[in-house]
Amino acid sequence: MQLRSLSLAAMTLAAVALRLPAQTPDPKLDCNRVVMVQSGLTSTCQMRESTSDDIGTLIIPSFPNGGVSIYIWDGGQTLVRSRILAAARSDYQAFALASDVQVQVSPGQVRVSGPSLNMSQNWAVDLEIYVPAATALKLSTLNGGISVQNVTGAIVVSTVNGGITITGATGDVTASSVNGKVSVSAAAPWKGQTILAQAVNGAVEIAVPSDCSAHVELSTVNGSLSTTIPDVNWTFVGHRGAVSFDLRSGESRISGSTVNGSVTVKPTD
Repeated sequence: MQLRSLSLAAMTLAAVALRLPAQTPDPKLDCNRVVMVQSGLTSTCQMRESTSDDIGTLIIPSFPNGGVSIYIWDGGQTLVRSRILAAARSDYQAFALASDVQVQVSPGQVRVSGPSLNMSQNWAVDLEIYVPAATALKLSTLNGGISVQNVTGAIVVSTVNGGITITGATGDVTASSVNGKVSVSAAAPWKGQTILAQAVNGAVEIAVPSDCSAHVELSTVNGSLSTTIPDVNWTFVGHRGAVSFDLRSGESRISGSTVNGSVTVKPTD
């Protein structure tokens, strides 16, 4: 009887453990020693946090100022932390401006909006977001960088002014920046069919696992092309600023291009 009681107690504890929520990650964003600097204006900072149901995709339309960082967790939901910076002519006006900035979090989407920007008021939002690993992403910013870590779903990101860093990707990746470096690192086993990394003013760097099988195309107008992958024999395509080569049987496609900057392909560290 005592053994049966102990067994039932152990099963009950195991069931409770399975129902325990995932541990909330420590915040990476905060308002400590962070200000928005604009001549003649005073600034304020606010932190917010919210969650939404996970539907397997996340879309973030572009917004004026601020960056996006994506991390994975096992919480089963999308966790969004927002840092709102605002600058205006007085403390009260700055606080009111920050309060008027909206970060709308709904299943599958985070939308940032706020008052108009001018010489007397300005605002920015930085997003720290946690998603399940298999989430497919479509992210866009105007003035701000984008960082994605260890997401296994398809990734499509773009920015006008800002760098892009993607690490631990195992699916398809499309990344483009007008002004900023684009860095894409694929993890093994990489199961995607394409990595497309593009910049206008900025370097492009792509890292792939040693067992990657892909046809690689690299191009630049003003810059250099290079690879540290051993035993690569490339051919020039059309002109001296474009080359192509195959890794193994060349089943997938990897493309890196820029106008002003270098393009590099290397093994994943």
